[in-house]
Amino acid sequence: MKKVLIMCVLAVCCFALCSSAGNSKLDAGKIKNSVYNNKFFGMSVHVPEKWNVQSSETNKELMDEGTSVESGKDKNMKAVLDSSVQRSVNLLTVFKYPIGSAHDFNSSFAVIAEKLPDMYSIRDGRDYLTSMKTMMENGQLKYDFYGGIKPVKIGNKNFYMQKTGLKFKTMVIHQNYYSYIVKGYALCIVASWASDSEWEELNKVLNAITFNK
Repeated sequence: MKKVLIMCVLAVCCFALCSSAGNSKLDAGKIKNSVYNNKFFGMSVHVPEKWNVQSSETNKELMDEGTSVESGKDKNMKAVLDSSVQRSVNLLTVFKYPIGSAHDFNSSFAVIAEKLPDMYSIRDGRDYLTSMKTMMENGQLKYDFYGGIKPVKIGNKNFYMQKTGLKFKTMVIHQNYYSYIVKGYALCIVASWASDSEWEELNKVLNAITFNK
């Protein structure tokens, strides 16, 4: 199960580009009274009561382990993933239960920003998710992709979404990937769940996300 958990965080960072370091104006955001706020993106996310926000140290550990799982023995793939992770800022990662607790699955959502290089033209979230999908198809974990990439509204912003599934023993882990291009970054959200009730909880989180600019 740990492999699935770390992929909930890693997979959105599978877009391979060569770029410089991120914009110094990007802030990691803060949580106050169970609301995550990020001034750079003007974004607010309500964190469900008793859900577990991960520290930056835990996020880094999950990312590092994830690159090993997804790349396997492929050194070129590992180099690509390492480069993508270096360009990415994990703004928020939240699990329903503490990591390592005894549950069939630990639903989660993550917000990640990846700096896009000026030399490469990514017009919108559809372009980003198309490239991410190609990278995921070449990885060690075998995802099923449900339908095409579709436009969706999150707050007042025009995101794009790709639905996926990952078979793990007797269950299917569902993951929705959302992407929106803004200020030279791909702003991405990943929602991961296994049951209908878990999706209902995550959908409430997504529907409550707001942008003030």
